[in-house]
Amino acid sequence: MINKNFFRLTLLFIALIAISCSENKKFDSVENTETERYSIVYKDGKCGVFDKNADSLVTDISYDVLEYSKRVEQDSIGITVWICEQEGSKGLLFITEETNEFMGFYQ
Repeated sequence: MINKNFFRLTLLFIALIAISCSENKKFDSVENTETERYSIVYKDGKCGVFDKNADSLVTDISYDVLEYSKRVEQDSIGITVWICEQEGSKGLLFITEETNEFMGFYQ
């Protein structure tokens, strides 16, 4: 006869495996960039900037195009510059590395 606790633990284990296997992937794909800190992540045809150090999104996944451009330093503050396109407008996105605050300029 099978121990009831063993049976319950086995069922719980099977349920946890089923839940973890059915969980949606966080992103459709991840593109590494020239900077070790940031990646471009894709979900449902849109993209955003992901900070690997903080393990979190910096921007929403709402851009049509994102491309890492360069890193500049202004008054000892690191800033990454990105070429972006959102809703048909092209522009630049600036991310302050210290705080991950960002600002976009579009034409």
